[in-house]
Amino acid sequence: MTEIVSPKLSVVLVAYTQTAHLLKLIELLSVQGEASSLELIIITPSIQQLSLEMAATEQLAGVQVIEVPSLQSLGQAKATGVRAARSSLIVFVEDHSCPEPGWANALIKSHDQETLAAVGPVMINANPASAVSWGGFLVFYSPWMLDQPNKKMKHLPGNHSCYRRDFLMDYDHQLNELLECESLLHWELIAKGHKLRLEPKSEVRHFNLVNLNLLLIEHYLVSRILPTRLFLSLTKLKGLPVMPIQTWVHE
Repeated sequence: MTEIVSPKLSVVLVAYTQTAHLLKLIELLSVQGEASSLELIIITPSIQQLSLEMAATEQLAGVQVIEVPSLQSLGQAKATGVRAARSSLIVFVEDHSCPEPGWANALIKSHDQETLAAVGPVMINANPASAVSWGGFLVFYSPWMLDQPNKKMKHLPGNHSCYRRDFLMDYDHQLNELLECESLLHWELIAKGHKLRLEPKSEVRHFNLVNLNLLLIEHYLVSRILPTRLFLSLTKLKGLPVMPIQTWVHE
């Protein structure tokens, strides 16, 4: 782990193995205007399997690579990153996303200018030549693909938004569930009177599947898994008894 130097923004990433996209992401973080104020936190089930070259991270304020061998869910991984963060702001990224120049600075300034619970970036299709890519991108990210000035945001792009850490830690014992489906967290924050904002000067390019069969499988699994996760999360958060999930899914 490299030395942490007063980071302004902690970037939390879940990664399983080294890929060209992951190396590109780290490179893009290192050339951000705020690179020296960024802390990178990588959560992985196996540091050995990740086998990540860290030379490209020298421009950052610090790096933590945290191994969680018993990693069971994305929500658990992200919550682990939140608890380990050294800065007051936390942003999630994916290893197949590319922050544009000025991304970090815009997120930090947006939080500095107003007390916001979360700020989201404008999402851009990183591989627009494919119709299949557009299909997947529009399903998952169309609400945030254009700046929407003065529009009240009901939720922001999951795995890409930036939060005040103290707001997240208010839900410490529920973070695994809330970060599994970030819309749940956004609804909780709005219900408590907090504000969400889409920041037009912060942009992220997202690479999407271009194989139709893989995209259909992904959408099928999401359509099956997401409602189940949402139901279980709501049940746990509200302290309700858990009904047999197979009955709930199929009836």
